[in-house]
Amino acid sequence: SDRTVSRLGRRRPYLLAGAITLPLCFGLLFSCPLHTPVASFWWVMTTYVLAATAFTVFSVPYTAMPAEMSDDYDEVTSLMGWRVALLTIGVLLSGATAPMLVELGGGGRPGYTLMSVVLAGLIFAAMMACFLGTARAPSHPRADQTPSFSVQVREALKVKPFVVLVGVYILQQTGVGVMLASVPYFARYTLGGDDGMVTVLFVALVGPAFAFMPAWVWVSRRTGKLTAYLVSTLM
Repeated sequence: SDRTVSRLGRRRPYLLAGAITLPLCFGLLFSCPLHTPVASFWWVMTTYVLAATAFTVFSVPYTAMPAEMSDDYDEVTSLMGWRVALLTIGVLLSGATAPMLVELGGGGRPGYTLMSVVLAGLIFAAMMACFLGTARAPSHPRADQTPSFSVQVREALKVKPFVVLVGVYILQQTGVGVMLASVPYFARYTLGGDDGMVTVLFVALVGPAFAFMPAWVWVSRRTGKLTAYLVSTLM
């Protein structure tokens, strides 16, 4: 998206592409045909990779846009705070309602199919809202001289703070991913609960992230982003 030139801007074509492809891939992911376990495995693996790729096509430009919308240090922090807060709401709503939709659909394949269709519609609506709502958002023009991708990677790896930040980010996201992925299994096999317990756990895990987001934006303005980041990580 750094290199793109279009009448929609550098980033927004990818928002549109992600909005079209992710809901479709998400629906297919939970609509596996009844075949052998091996065939089902490859269906899920393929559709998951496609869904993750479609999400990346949307997410990378979407994450880059707030930094281009303002040159004000605190305003960018506020934009990022709102972005993460609304992202948290999406995770909270989908994680909490998905088990209820599965149960409403009768469980099993019919339940998961219903869930995927409903959430795919919500995903499409949210992504299209981002695409349409940023039509007049400020952005930076494409640079006349842009190094090749390999050169950019080599130069980035020479910046030690960047390497440290990326490494910590990967570790943190791995921890979050493992925890959230374990919720359904923990609810069923450890707590002995039903799908309703999954909803409760998702609310308990993700809810505080939304509730405390304004406080961390305030702390970052008072102490700086680095200090706020270190304190929140230690906590």
